[in-house]
This record gives sequence, structure tokens and C-alpha cells, in this order.
Amino acid sequence: ERDHSEALKLEAARLLQLSLGDLLAAEGTIPETFIGYTSKIDLAPHQDKLAELNAAFATFYPSGSELVDLEIERAMAMAQPSDPVLLEKLLTQIHPQSHPVADIHRLIVASRLKSTPTADQRTHIAHSLVTLEGKIKIRQLPQDSDWDDRIGEMFTALVAQDQELTTAMLAEPEFGQPGHVIFASEFLEAQYVTLAGAFVSKIKADPNYAWSSDVIFLLGGSPDEALRDLVREQFSNYALRNSVLLSLAENPADVDRSKFIEGLESAPVDVMADCVKALLLLPASDSALENVALLRAFRKLGTIDQEILVRDQLEELLRRNLSQNFGYKAGQEGQAQAAVVEKWTAHIRETYPDEFTRQSGDTEQGIEELLAFTATVSWERGDAERGELLFNKRACINCHGNRSAIGPDLHGVATRFSRDDLFTAIALPNRDVSPRYQTTLIETKDGRIFTGMNVYEAIDGVVIRNAANQTFRIEMDQIETRKALPHSLMPGGLLKGLTAEDYADMYAYLRSLNANAIQAASGETKSRTE
Repeated sequence: ERDHSEALKLEAARLLQLSLGDLLAAEGTIPETFIGYTSKIDLAPHQDKLAELNAAFATFYPSGSELVDLEIERAMAMAQPSDPVLLEKLLTQIHPQSHPVADIHRLIVASRLKSTPTADQRTHIAHSLVTLEGKIKIRQLPQDSDWDDRIGEMFTALVAQDQELTTAMLAEPEFGQPGHVIFASEFLEAQYVTLAGAFVSKIKADPNYAWSSDVIFLLGGSPDEALRDLVREQFSNYALRNSVLLSLAENPADVDRSKFIEGLESAPVDVMADCVKALLLLPASDSALENVALLRAFRKLGTIDQEILVRDQLEELLRRNLSQNFGYKAGQEGQAQAAVVEKWTAHIRETYPDEFTRQSGDTEQGIEELLAFTATVSWERGDAERGELLFNKRACINCHGNRSAIGPDLHGVATRFSRDDLFTAIALPNRDVSPRYQTTLIETKDGRIFTGMNVYEAIDGVVIRNAANQTFRIEMDQIETRKALPHSLMPGGLLKGLTAEDYADMYAYLRSLNANAIQAASGETKSRTE
């Protein structure tokens, strides 16, 4: 409470933390977010002393020193006072100019206090949560792959403390941005319509709304066809196509049949499997487009490991649609059924000759065709700002740049690769895949299939992120088979429909990332020199 130096007060705050048993509770005993805010020991037997301390906090907090206050707040989180005045003092430190990292710290502390917020305090907390990502974006701060988990743990604790918080979130005018999906799991089922409406409102108000896989899954799970129609509109966005397919396949409708058929051509095996399951739930069809596509997928899949189940279901679809049976045996490995495959091929070729010829052609944009097109582009007219909008609209940001990024960092990419090589890699993502970004296919003992990139591996499990940016943890003792695939998670077709001006804008934006990388490197060198 006295007029001592900041250094001495920091020592005192640290001594206070030590006297409470010190921080870093054992891993696994509490959510990871709170490890740095929880005592190593059980403080329950010391309520008398805690009451004395908790009454004293308000006499020396805030101290007037940002650093000292941060450590006093950490001690408050350990002691868990129930003083509403102390909570008010804490929340006052969160304001439009406060740093988002400090805001997160104080929101974690607030979630540890045993004081139920007042109506005004609840509004303050809700506003702080909703505006957090905006603050981060303005400062261009990075968010790592643990962001969703840690912020989710904090939000869960805040809701447990105050059940009315989700209602206050819905009342916030800015609520409904893509980054707010991480809060959705704590909302009540009865709030879903209002929750979805907040996102729809933002989508309709912003033509450049940054759709993400999370938003797709939030809206796509609704029985409201108006919301599912919004999701369907994103099918043309190749970067989100897998998410759209997975979402619509949860409750397949005949109106989506053509989308599932298209998914058979280029989707990863796990997404293709969901498309096949969706088609099995729809009525039989003698459509030339569908049955030729089924045959192509049937022929493309291998006859070992995880692909067998999907291949069996494709053959089942052909039998059901065409009322033919050539003696195919489900679950059989190897090439023993090659004769059956050829019988199916001959039957489809004879039944649908025109469609068979059309789909047999190479529809992928070849390198020569691509280079001939890029030679017509006026590259000097490219606009980096328009290019960034296009980069976000095509959802490239989902894999290159956000917290769940699974693709390489693109800063400096236009220096490391030629322009032709860059656009070739975008147009033909599976042509030359670095081993670092190749996918892994896993089948579990209960028959589930996962295709994606390993983002973490331990002795007891592996964490994999798929092409729809969904993350799954698979226990090692549940893995039946596992193999590497020479494929990229990057979708094909990202350049389809783009004009020469779009190409120039995209390249201008990629070149601007070079400038950012050079500037960052220069600043780092200067810092080391100083």
C-alpha cells in the first residue's frame, strides 16, 4: 500500500503468490488455461486466512503499475475472492485501448473470482469477449493453434460463473463474426435460432464476410433450409467445398445430390466417404452423370486398407441404381476382382456412351494452358488490397495465415518461387507435394476414416486436421491402419472463374507479403544489434 518502487512491489506480489502455494498446478488436474492461475495446493482448509487476504486486495489494487497489477491479479485468481467491488476494479482495466493479451489475462482472472457479475459487469465481459479478435486484428498479432481450446476453456468458466452471459453476448451488436463460433458450444439449444441469426445478419451485411469451416458447420447443422441455402452458396468456394459437403451430408437432401456427385471426383477419401453415405440415403438414380461419376470413383480407389469400405459402398450404389450384379464381393483385398471392375466399366460405357466419353477426358487445367493464360495477364496492374480480399474470399486464409493454419506461411513466397511456379502450385496442388504437407490416412478399429495432416503426435495419440479444418484426436490403441498419401489438403480449382485482373491482384498481394517478411526480418536484425 505504501510508496515503494515498482521492483519492490513486484517482489511483494511474487511473495504473495508463493505464500499461496505457488502456481503451475499439475497437468491434467485443471483445464490448461488455468495452470498459471491456480495454486499447486488445495487452499480450501485455509479459508480464514484467505478471507483476511481477500479483504485486503481492494486496499492495494490497483497499484498504479501495470506490471504489478498483472501479478496481483494472478494472486487474486489463486485466492478467488468473492468481492463484487474487486471484480469491478478488474474489469475497469479492460477498455478500448487496453492490450488484448492483458484483456485475456484479466478475463481469465475474472472467471476465477467467486463473485457473480452484476448486469453491467456481465455486459462489460460480453463486450470484451466479442471485441477481442478485432483488437488482435488491428495489432496484427498471431494466434496459435491452441487459441480455440484455451479461449473456449476460459469462456466455459465464465458461463459456469454466470449463466446469463450468453444472452448478453447475443445482445452485442458486433457478435456474429467468424471468430465467434468458438463460443457457440456454451449456448443453450433454445438460443440456437438467435445465435444463427446473429451470424446470418453479419453475412448479409458484409459482401466480404470471411466464411470459415466453423461457420459452415454452425449453420449447416440447422433444419432451417434458409440457413442451409446459405451454406450451399459456398459450394462454389473451392476452399470451403469439403466443409460444405460434410455439413450437407449430415442430413442429405436430393437437392444436394449433384454436389455429392461432384465430391466424388476430387474430395479426400474421408469426405468422399460421407458423400457416398449421403447418396446411399437418397433414392436410386439412373442419371448418366451420377453413374459414370460413381464408376470413375470406384475405379480410382485402391483395394487395400481404408479405401476398401468406400469402394464397396460405391459398388453397392451402382448395383442399386442400375439393378445389375457382376458378382462383386465386399471387403475383398487385392486385384482378384479386376474382372468385375471391367464388367462394370463395359456396362457403363455401353449404357451412357456420351457421358462416359465426356468424363473420361482430362478436365484439369494443364500446365501449358495455365502458362498460356498467365502470359496474357497485365501483372503491373495488380492491386494488393483487392488481392487480399480475393485471398480471404476464396478462404485461402483458412490454411495460410490464421490460427489453425495447416499450410505453409506465405510471407516471402514470391521471392522463393517464380510467378509461374506459384500459380502452377495453386492450380495443380497435387503435382509436387512436399513431404511436410502430404496427408495421412487413418482407419480406426471401429471403421472410421480420417484423412488430413498430423498436427501433433504423442505416444498415446495423434491429432489430425482434415481438409475441412476439423481437428480430431485419435488414440493410438484405436488405430487399425495408417498410411501416407502423396496428396495435398489444398483443394483444386482455386483459380477457376478468375479473370486476368484477379490473377494480377492475387500476385500483387503475395508480393506484398514479401515486403512484410523483409520488414520483419529487418526489425529482428535491428533488435539483435541493439
